[in-house]
Amino acid sequence: MTARSERAQGFGAAIKVRGVSQAAAVAGLLLLLAAGPALAQDDTASATEPSGPDVKQLWEDLLDYIRVANPVAARSSGQAIIESGVDPRELYRLSTETPDALTKLARGAGLEGMEPVLEGVRKIIEEGARLERKDPEQIKGWIEMLGGTIRQFQIAQRRLIWSGEYALPQMIQTLSADGTSETLKERIITVLPKIGREAVRPLSVALQTDDSSLQETLATALAEIQYAHAAPRLKELMEREGVLERTRKIARAALIACAGLDAVSKPAAELYYDTAVKYYYNQDSVAPDPRLEKANVWQWQPGLGLDYQEVPRELLGDIYAMRFTRLALRHDPSFYPAVPLWLSAYLKREADTPESGDPMMDSDVLSAEEFALAASARFLQDVLARGLRDGNAAVASGAIDALAETTGAENLVEPVAGGATSLVEALSFPQRRVRYLAALSLARAMPAETFEGSSLVVTVLQQALRQQGSRVALVVIADEDLRNRVKDAARTAGCEVLDHPDAGRAYSAAHAAAGVDLLVLADQPDPGSAILRFRQEPEFAALPVLIVSDLGRTRDLAEEHDQVTVVARESEDAALAAAVGDALQDAGAMDAEEATDWVLQTVEVVRMLGLTSNPVYDISRLESTLAELLGDERTDVRVEAARALATMPSAAAQQAIAGLANDPAVDQDVRIAAYGSLSDSVRRHGNLLTEALAAQVVDVVTSKPDPALRTAAARVMGALSLPSEQVEALIPPTDAID
Repeated sequence: MTARSERAQGFGAAIKVRGVSQAAAVAGLLLLLAAGPALAQDDTASATEPSGPDVKQLWEDLLDYIRVANPVAARSSGQAIIESGVDPRELYRLSTETPDALTKLARGAGLEGMEPVLEGVRKIIEEGARLERKDPEQIKGWIEMLGGTIRQFQIAQRRLIWSGEYALPQMIQTLSADGTSETLKERIITVLPKIGREAVRPLSVALQTDDSSLQETLATALAEIQYAHAAPRLKELMEREGVLERTRKIARAALIACAGLDAVSKPAAELYYDTAVKYYYNQDSVAPDPRLEKANVWQWQPGLGLDYQEVPRELLGDIYAMRFTRLALRHDPSFYPAVPLWLSAYLKREADTPESGDPMMDSDVLSAEEFALAASARFLQDVLARGLRDGNAAVASGAIDALAETTGAENLVEPVAGGATSLVEALSFPQRRVRYLAALSLARAMPAETFEGSSLVVTVLQQALRQQGSRVALVVIADEDLRNRVKDAARTAGCEVLDHPDAGRAYSAAHAAAGVDLLVLADQPDPGSAILRFRQEPEFAALPVLIVSDLGRTRDLAEEHDQVTVVARESEDAALAAAVGDALQDAGAMDAEEATDWVLQTVEVVRMLGLTSNPVYDISRLESTLAELLGDERTDVRVEAARALATMPSAAAQQAIAGLANDPAVDQDVRIAAYGSLSDSVRRHGNLLTEALAAQVVDVVTSKPDPALRTAAARVMGALSLPSEQVEALIPPTDAID
């Protein structure tokens, strides 16, 4: 696997080919949990007492009902297991002892309504497997068995390998204990490397021990396992003061075995940084098992030995990326790339934290946002560039927020290394929030001179003004039947749909729309040409694409382009809707309340640009969109749109405000606010109203409506400087004689 494909897998930006059945997914998840063989009597495993109702009978019923395709009864049995309070280890053992259990459970995923039930059962089995693997008494017994007969050694070895990293603290402690026999030590040393990749993190961190014999044993095991993420710790051991020369040579040989000869000449800081990058992108070689919910963060405590902290699986890469960048800086405080990577990992970690929380995050530590605010613009530009490159909205948004609050206009538009202007690149980001945030930040900076991409700021501001809180899928498929299926799937996934059989017309529709979140293609019109056409426009440069096709060439397109997903043409409707939902995930859903907030922020910025007559941004392009907002159902949007229009030196803008203010069908509070904006416009730009609109203002004043409305209209009339014959209408008749 290339570095590029590894990184792409880390943030999901490259190829994703759907079509794997839910049944296969369940089978894959449960396969891990049942990896350990059923426990034999001589395994010295502690038996668990049956709990609650007859779980064994419920388990057998569940599998039987799945076998005869009776979803109602199967759901009932599965739900009864979930609610039984069963000891997870008991259910785990049943799953390993029942022939064909995995096949039957996988088949059950295809029955109606079974997915949530099987997910609940799966979690219990997974917890049971975890408890079995980490049980300290069982591990202790297995280690002792290693020193017994050949048969006992074989059983113990199999069980310790299955226990994996959980067995390592006791195995290492036994190696160091004074009373351990040489036979048992030799057999532990034999088993250590057979645990494989899972052992690399704990073995590497245990190299911090001061026991030279243990250092050599651990380094030798790592050399046999041969995973590169052991390299920084081996390099550190190789260069540590006071290390025996023999130990240093063993560490050097292990370093070469794990990372190649070049690693010997690389500084420890660079090796730590390189490994931190792998963790940041969750590359396969360092990623935790995706089928488990927990992962372990390891530490070495002098005098206590090896220990771990369980964390949610999705946080492991972020935590280790932060840890290894810190270690890089410890070895070389001037190692610049480590700082923006550490901050990127922190922003990513906060976004990745599940509802259950982050057990390793101290509440007294500054938040990622606070660290970002304290960072220099140079670091933040690098963080932003990484977030944009990776398609990570949390990282990009965090950097933009900090840049906007702490950095002047010059730094916001200043190109970074390679010529890229990070905030301008963010204007083409696939997720709306990032695009809008970048546009608002660049607009609020009020630069005095145009810069490359400055015209795109107004384009994105216009998208934000049209925001209603919905996601839009553009469906470009020539086959009418397939197009209708895809449209239904997109609506099921919560999208508004624009559809055209012709790519050219679709392209025009996309430009006219308030924003497009997903482009859906098929075999015709040619998807390759359509992707190229859309991707040439900055606005659509990172637009997610879903291709509905069975042709191999479409998978080639997914290999060639980022943010491209392929789904089988013959997928069921539910699978097609799920594919649309998955492809839209990066675009970011937005509810009506959030959409309104973006509109109001944008209107405020447009008004600010108008009041300051900013020479860079041509806000006249937004006039018609603001005028449309005067008819919006949202009261605050109508009022603020009128205020923004009041800054524009345009007859059409002033007349649109007057139309809102004079409309008797409009709520009075809105009319009063609109008259205030109309008064501002007239004072700023003069009377640009038609005679008819001006006469309507006079009618409001003379018709004696509510005093507040009459007063607001009167202010406008005074600003209009109307001729005397119109003012005369205001003079009341009198019986007095001159």
